[in-house]
Amino acid sequence: MAGSNRSGDLRNPSVSIPRGTLTAIGVTSSVYFTFILLFGAVSKRSELIDNLNFVSAISWPTPHFVTIGVIFSTTGAALQSLAGAPRILNSIANDDILPIGVFKDFKKALYFTSGLAVFVVSIGSLDLVAPIITLFYLLFYGFVNIACVLLSLLSNPSWRPTWPYFHWTTALCGSLISFTIMLVISWWAALLSFLIAGVLYYYIDIKTQAKNWGDGWSGLAQERAKRALLGVDPVKVMHVKN
Repeated sequence: MAGSNRSGDLRNPSVSIPRGTLTAIGVTSSVYFTFILLFGAVSKRSELIDNLNFVSAISWPTPHFVTIGVIFSTTGAALQSLAGAPRILNSIANDDILPIGVFKDFKKALYFTSGLAVFVVSIGSLDLVAPIITLFYLLFYGFVNIACVLLSLLSNPSWRPTWPYFHWTTALCGSLISFTIMLVISWWAALLSFLIAGVLYYYIDIKTQAKNWGDGWSGLAQERAKRALLGVDPVKVMHVKN
């Protein structure tokens, strides 16, 4: 979602975002599958599960390469998040959705997101933080897919995906897979995440009633009503039993 978070800075977002996203997915997937094959070829399954320092142990010519790679990788991911998160928080504040308007100042939004990132890092336990972050990401991706499903079913004129193989069923499968993985990781944390998401949805729905932006569920009900009215047979509707 890094490209979407910075779509305003791109010259041609409708072309650059899909191309960059698919290229990134293809490259990273190839790298991950390559490592799976290589690690499986040089070690036993029990070693891969129990030895957390396995990669450093087989690193050539020195284990320090792994440490350097981890530092560069985490720094790049942090900078990428800091480039997008303050923009999103600032945009939400400018729409008067937040109870306080302090984040309408972009610098304050940047300071807040930076402080939140430093706090999470200060916990000092990747095993503790990783499941929580994973659940939030899966929840986010699941609802993004649901939004795509609703926009497709509503035939929204502003929803014009250029990907030739897109179908709303693939987005529905993506959302179901995301929610299923959440339950597998931690069922109670997943249910808590759903509860928090529901509370946030209810709060945002109340805050946006004055502006009447509309929502997908209301649009879905209106679309069903419209199709039902258009499908009425004028001959049958005049029957005495109707």
